[in-house]
Amino acid sequence: MSALEDRARVTQNMIEEHFFDERGWLFNIEGKGYADFSVQVGFINLFNTCIGMWSCPGPSTERLNYEIWVDGKTRTQSAFMGPKDAFRLLVVNGLKNARELRLVARSPGLPTYPLNLVWCDPTLWK
Repeated sequence: MSALEDRARVTQNMIEEHFFDERGWLFNIEGKGYADFSVQVGFINLFNTCIGMWSCPGPSTERLNYEIWVDGKTRTQSAFMGPKDAFRLLVVNGLKNARELRLVARSPGLPTYPLNLVWCDPTLWK
């Protein structure tokens, strides 16, 4: 199996083996041999990508902090970013003995506008 095929299989397993609760997306990774995790985070304007549709991605004053938690502790975060910021790459290494991985997006307050936030290409690496 090629590295690309293995990555696709791992990503598909990630999609099938997660659940969402009030604290974010939770993945059980215990005993699965994953070493690292990577994801790009940011905001997109979904409606501008469709012909004939338009919607604002949100005011530049809106902010979110993307966080990756491993076994209940924050391992990395994006720092506050908004719709006008470029995508950021987040990477967590050293997952061999980890039990769970959680993806969380936090706002410093209640957003005043619906935000199109994305976790782009989340990948667990062996």
